[in-house]
Amino acid sequence: AQSKILLWNNGKGNIINTDGGKINYLGFGFCGNYKKNDSERNAQDADIAFASGCSVLIKKDSYLKIGGFDDDFFAYVEDQDFGWRAKMSGYRSILSARSTVWHKYEFKKTKNGNKFYLLERNRLYFIFKNYSLKTIILIMPALLLMELGIIGYSVINGFFIDKLRSYLDFLLNIKRLSDDRRIVQGKRVVSDRQLFSNLSPTIDFEDISSLPLKIANTFLIGYYKIIINFI
Repeated sequence: AQSKILLWNNGKGNIINTDGGKINYLGFGFCGNYKKNDSERNAQDADIAFASGCSVLIKKDSYLKIGGFDDDFFAYVEDQDFGWRAKMSGYRSILSARSTVWHKYEFKKTKNGNKFYLLERNRLYFIFKNYSLKTIILIMPALLLMELGIIGYSVINGFFIDKLRSYLDFLLNIKRLSDDRRIVQGKRVVSDRQLFSNLSPTIDFEDISSLPLKIANTFLIGYYKIIINFI
């Protein structure tokens, strides 16, 4: 269960940080309804894709059964990974709307190559470990095109070496990741077909909104509509 998380702006404001994590089917996680005004629509509890680690309550026995947070996901994507594995194991993640916290949060577009590297590496880890083989094959064309776009972005912004590091880490750790994958898939009680209803076909995060992203989202929506019939 996740609190409704609002942005702290020199006090208790009314702007949403996240009312539940969202996941694009290519593994990108982002804040639900980020920077939108809080309203009555959030007065009720609701199912969400995953609960933000900023303010979350998990039963100890469930936490242990699911396998806890994965140490491989250092710094980023660990709550997304845990939430997805929870759903694979038959659990729900919910927004507890009566619980509210204010978060001193600011998304910064920095030249922090290490953050970019960790985000990209952990996204690859997330896809490889948690999706069925059939799903990975189905998303592969879109994934490869998106990777080309991200490589271009990394070159323009000085992150190319960091992007290469994410691929190298993935390849060097493939044996351990494969072992983790077998464990995770062995605990699965919910199919990807059921789980994909929790995913977003687009990447919607105001602080990275741009024309290239809008073009990418148009493609992602179209591709999602095709593969959803085969998942």
